[in-house]
Amino acid sequence: MNKHRISIPLFAMLTAFSISYFILCPAHQIAAAPRILFPVSSFDFGEIYQNKTVSHIFTFQNTGDEVLNITEVKTSCGCTAAVLSQKSIKPTETGKIEVSFNSAYRRGKQHKIIYVHSNDPANPITQLTIEALVKVDLEATPANVYFNQIKADQAANQEVVLKNTGQESMSILSMQTSPSAGISVKIASEKAASEQINQPLSLKPNESLKIIVSAKPIDNNPRLSGQVRIKTDSKTTPEVIIPVFLSLDTTSAPNRK
Repeated sequence: MNKHRISIPLFAMLTAFSISYFILCPAHQIAAAPRILFPVSSFDFGEIYQNKTVSHIFTFQNTGDEVLNITEVKTSCGCTAAVLSQKSIKPTETGKIEVSFNSAYRRGKQHKIIYVHSNDPANPITQLTIEALVKVDLEATPANVYFNQIKADQAANQEVVLKNTGQESMSILSMQTSPSAGISVKIASEKAASEQINQPLSLKPNESLKIIVSAKPIDNNPRLSGQVRIKTDSKTTPEVIIPVFLSLDTTSAPNRK
């Protein structure tokens, strides 16, 4: 007789126990958990103009068996903001995250990420992405002006080219600096005797204008930052802002008394 053979009554007992266990304790109760599902996790705004704010709503659903808790929503850039409709989502319910993108100071292709933290054990961090192509009708090259390691008694100059990249003529109405102390701007022309224009300057499509941005250290401050603000009559690009940064060469700065 085979000693390892299980008797028929014992086998029947084990089978009945197994069936009862799976009836009373189904798999969804053993592994119950929240599940976050975004049908669409990316969005492209396409072409937008600088200084515009656009927004998009991402929807998601809790496809799990427990309450889904959104613990945090973070963005990869200060230009992007995300607003959550509600933090707790019951099974089968849906939620929304509204994402806004501010294109101020931006130019060209933009790619931003939103991180959604939740108690979904299988996907604790979900990434959403937005994209946009930021256009300007008045393009500044370079878009930012940096003066590095400037001596205390030295004034630094940088040529910037303004180009009308639009389809229509536009006029430059004014050029101002903020704060004005230490930073100045003027047209790179012998006819431009003053630092600011006194009358509108017209630029045809593809026409360019050169300006000179200058900066000088103030009271031996190691850093200086400001802006050149250029106002136009363009409906799509009414203003162009050129950030200006200056760092002082502290090795050459005289000692303060």
